[in-house]
Amino acid sequence: MAGYIGSGASVVSSGAENKKVFDITTNTTSLTGLNYTVGKVHVYHNGVRLVDGTDFTATNSTSIALTVAAVSGDQVVVVSFASYQVALSGIDDQSNATAITIDSDENVGIGTANPTAKLNVAGATSGDYLAKIESTNQFGLKIKTTSTSDSHEQFAIHDGNNNVQFKVLGGGTVHATGINLGGSGAANRLEDYEEGTWTPTVTSSAGTITTVGVVSGSYTKIGNLVFQSFDIIITTNGTGSGILTVGGSPFTLPSIAVTAGESGLTGLPIFGYTVASNKFSLWKVDTTYPSVNGARFIGSLTYTVL
Repeated sequence: MAGYIGSGASVVSSGAENKKVFDITTNTTSLTGLNYTVGKVHVYHNGVRLVDGTDFTATNSTSIALTVAAVSGDQVVVVSFASYQVALSGIDDQSNATAITIDSDENVGIGTANPTAKLNVAGATSGDYLAKIESTNQFGLKIKTTSTSDSHEQFAIHDGNNNVQFKVLGGGTVHATGINLGGSGAANRLEDYEEGTWTPTVTSSAGTITTVGVVSGSYTKIGNLVFQSFDIIITTNGTGSGILTVGGSPFTLPSIAVTAGESGLTGLPIFGYTVASNKFSLWKVDTTYPSVNGARFIGSLTYTVL
């Protein structure tokens, strides 16, 4: 009989180990009435641990055959160990409910027993936050429900006073309510950024312009500051004369001068100023615009929106 001298087996936990004690009364080599996993069983004969395959044979999960018979007065202890296995039912929360599920595809589900991605987090009720990272009494990062309503936050970053700094709304709409740059005061807060195009409308103060070719415009709005540009070509002037009025500005214009240039027809500088909430005028030093076919006006405005 091979093995080593040691102490008797003890049970760590009924969930991890299962122990059965045989008090031998007649000579025997057969231990029956067992339930074990092959390869995960220890046998102790009078405190001596036996060697699997040499001192005993355990191959059928229900019985063990000893190589050397135990005799009356001996004690044989069989300790079987449970196999570790991640069950599809998941990890419970000690209250008979599934907390985390790991399926056969190695997808992890929190709040769902049927994860459809590597990490699938589902809220228990409508309006629940799927994840929170917070300091004392204040949220830092929130990921909310999958509602497609524009009024529901999907992802949000909050400041120390729980004010939203950046969020993605339902349907994928991104909305930033403000980012402080270079300081924490109100003067450092950027609350708006926008890029876009606008289409200039062109008329003359006298007569009628026959054909306006290229008319294009773009703008960039950073906070309350707007940079606005335009490009206009009068293909056929017709009877148009006097001052050129350009409308269609995307924002209400304050009273400002307009910077513009005319493409090489007269050699005279072009002047401009705003004349209405969304219009400005262009003319030469003699208070007329170059009323010739092919006149091109390129310019820009920079102003603040109040």
